[in-house]
Amino acid sequence: MVDQARVAGRPTYHLKATRSDLPAQHVYIDPETFVEMRVSTEGPTASETDLSDYKVVDGIMVPHNLKISQNGALVAELRINKVEFNTPLDDALFRIK
Repeated sequence: MVDQARVAGRPTYHLKATRSDLPAQHVYIDPETFVEMRVSTEGPTASETDLSDYKVVDGIMVPHNLKISQNGALVAELRINKVEFNTPLDDALFRIK
């Protein structure tokens, strides 16, 4: 289902995704840039994540600020300083100790 809604005072496209085995998820997309502005999940562990401060990294729009709320209360805020794609990693990081 696609609808229109407002997030942070801005118009968005509102999509509702449902699956039989998971709670419904709502995605709010900026109609100009087509990036996610908010993602919320229904159910007993309902949450809402606001994404902002998008920057282009290797041609990909990446949010650098995320605010996560449950029941209207802010539970976490992430500010991302640096994003790198395809960075070489030592295989030792994935060995079971």
